Amino acid sequence: MRIIEINIIQFGKFKDAVFTLEDGLNIIRGDNESGKSTLLGFIKFALYGVGRKNPNVAVGERERALSWNIGIAAGSLTVEDTDGKRYRIERSGREGARGSYTDKARIIDLESGAEMFASEVPGEHFLGINAQGYDSMCNIKQLEATQVGGDAVKSVIDNLLSSGDESTDIALAIKTLDTERRRLLHTNGKGGLVYESQMALERLKSEHRGAIVFENECIKNLDELERVELALAKAREEHAMAQKICDAYDDVVRLEKFDKIKEVKSELSILEQGARELDKSIDFDVSLISYERIAELKSAHDTLSRSKVTMQEAFDEYSKASVMLSSVNTQNVEGFADLISEFGAPRAAINYLHTKKAKKSSAAFISTAFSIAGIVLLALAAVLALLQNNMAGAITVAFIAAVLLSVAAINYKKYKLASKEITSFMLKLGEGYLVKDEKKISRDLEEYYKSIDARGRYKNACESARFHLSLATDTFNSNKEAARKQLALFGIFPTDDECAPLLELCEKMRSYLVKKAELDGEIVEKSALLRSLSVELERFNENDIRARMTPEIIQKIQALPFAHLKADRDSALHKTNQFSQYKAGIERNLASITQRRASAEIFPEIEAENERLESLKLRLDAVKLAMETVNAASVELKSDLTPKIRERAQANLCAATAGKYNELFIDENMGLSVFTEGATRPIDSLSKGSLDAAYFSVRLALLQTLLSEKNPPIYMDELLSQLDDNRARNVLSAIAEHSKSAQCVLFTCQHRDVELAKEITDFNLIELN
Repeated sequence: MRIIEINIIQFGKFKDAVFTLEDGLNIIRGDNESGKSTLLGFIKFALYGVGRKNPNVAVGERERALSWNIGIAAGSLTVEDTDGKRYRIERSGREGARGSYTDKARIIDLESGAEMFASEVPGEHFLGINAQGYDSMCNIKQLEATQVGGDAVKSVIDNLLSSGDESTDIALAIKTLDTERRRLLHTNGKGGLVYESQMALERLKSEHRGAIVFENECIKNLDELERVELALAKAREEHAMAQKICDAYDDVVRLEKFDKIKEVKSELSILEQGARELDKSIDFDVSLISYERIAELKSAHDTLSRSKVTMQEAFDEYSKASVMLSSVNTQNVEGFADLISEFGAPRAAINYLHTKKAKKSSAAFISTAFSIAGIVLLALAAVLALLQNNMAGAITVAFIAAVLLSVAAINYKKYKLASKEITSFMLKLGEGYLVKDEKKISRDLEEYYKSIDARGRYKNACESARFHLSLATDTFNSNKEAARKQLALFGIFPTDDECAPLLELCEKMRSYLVKKAELDGEIVEKSALLRSLSVELERFNENDIRARMTPEIIQKIQALPFAHLKADRDSALHKTNQFSQYKAGIERNLASITQRRASAEIFPEIEAENERLESLKLRLDAVKLAMETVNAASVELKSDLTPKIRERAQANLCAATAGKYNELFIDENMGLSVFTEGATRPIDSLSKGSLDAAYFSVRLALLQTLLSEKNPPIYMDELLSQLDDNRARNVLSAIAEHSKSAQCVLFTCQHRDVELAKEITDFNLIELN
């Protein structure tokens, strides 16, 4: 099996993260705290889920997996099985109320989209091992141990052997016998029929012993009950006497409170006199004083101030508009005004003058040209008539001449009319302008038009400012009158500015209300205290109490503080309660003794349960003997696997240490030892780097021997951190060789590991930010 893609929706620090792995060697590099262990944990989570919450660990596997914000862990793995088919393993876990946890996993066939292997654990299906075996073989971490998970490895060996035909009956027999053994007696000795019989026998024996004890104690309890009743009566007398002394002390305290009432009444009288004097210090009706009235006066002051400012601003605006209006130049108003009135705009008047000048020039030219042509033709007609005697030609030429002279006459009239209109236009302009000064006329007309427009705007602004000034003046006068009415209520009639008296009146009223509130607060406080003391003492008569308090009683009370007197009373009461409870306990014991079974009634049941227990023990011994016989046969089947694992582990270690350690031994519990310097030594006697190299060698050998058919990926977390460069290069070479047949993923924080890998083989590098 190999992993193609890791898709994390939410797991630990990761959210919406995707990682793509390739065949062969993959190196995932990241600094400390970048999430390498979290990513490694997610792979196991997807394959096996997370274990149960460990109450002895503050932050366990489940706590690291679940998001601290939303309490979930979710994502998927896309994997390819040994037969080339691809699946997606989806898993989600959620923490519920009161620490509950729900987990859901699915295996999806990517070709058909159907859910597959619904009842199987994904890791057990694809790898053939449980979570404990996965940790012992596929998940290699930097450890400080000489064991490689012996129990888990032996469990994997058992599972592999049990898959063969000849060992299936052995496994089934062991399972059946173990079920019967556990039915008779659980492994921890705390359950099963034998344990239940033992507990029942113990309960009967205990009940029998208890019956004998309670029967013997019944007489003792009766004697103790008589003694306790006498002690209880004496304790009650002591408590009554202590209570009497405390009550007398309470009378002393009540007399002090009667004295306190007199003191409070005197203080209250002084405060009330001060309140009356404060009212007399005000030179107007105090009923008019209130925070609402202060707010009204303050509002009147603010309104008057704002209206005064508004009036001044309106006056300034009107003055400014008047100045601007007077600054507008309106020279030659009559002629220019007539032209603007007639033509509407300066450009229209100039266009009119330009058109008339063009008409005048055109009419003058046509009139002159046609007049000359007509005269010439008349002369030609005379020549034809007089000299050549050609009357017809003379008449034709004369007619044409007449037409030309008529046209000349018409255009002459147009010329005269245009001249007249131009003269009239120029007269409207006034003196100082010539017809040829068309640009000057245009400029002066434009300036006049602008001045007329500005005058109109300034005039409107002036009128608006005058209107605003009138409104502001009226508003100011109205507010001024309202302020005068407010002040008149308090007998104040200012002659000039109303603002200052309003503020002074507000401050005077506010000072009165503050002092009044202080006095009223103290009066209320003293009155409440007086009422409280009066209510507390209403059931008591001062004279009667003083009559009861003899000098001897007072002297006795004064000899000890009340705390001591109360402690004596409470001690007497506590002693009384203790004797009462002790008496009640004795009475309950006596009642329970009468309800218990007699010892003679229990003894036959003890003999019957003894016989049943002996029978169950005989059956348990027979089951254990059968299990030992079957296990001996199973051990014989395993004996050929350990040499194979040792042989491959030894070869791996020799390569990783460049031949320094070429003999490795593995005992039945997967404990490691090596032959070095002429002696066999336990693995923990080696250096930390050598220990990691040996550890990796055995883990790799387990995969190569036990899981060769499943061909699972191998994950290595900081495997090379304790190795020097040479050892690290050797181990990387072994990993590279193994990656040719299985997917390998190395998690590291070292850039050195990446650089060494580049010297050895191609690989897929993933950097964690």
